[in-house]
Amino acid sequence: MDVTETLNRLKKAYSANSMNELANVMGVSITTFNTWRNRKKIPKKYLLECSRLTKYSYEWLLGEDKESMNYQNIMAVSYTHLTLPTSDLV
Repeated sequence: MDVTETLNRLKKAYSANSMNELANVMGVSITTFNTWRNRKKIPKKYLLECSRLTKYSYEWLLGEDKESMNYQNIMAVSYTHLTLPTSDLV
């Protein structure tokens, strides 16, 4: 995981204008970001919460999903009915 890239994606997902604003939205201090960079790890709970609140995929936040950056790009499939064969059902 590239922590700096993931932080930039979190910033975009939350529509934060600065890292200070991102820290406020996420409920952490700005120095926490430096700790995450040094450890090369962001706790999963922050990524999952962002995904849940913003509809950006967890994979996209991690930089693993290049194609769809948010769930709104995914088309929904709806099945209105199912037709079963009528013979040999009894």
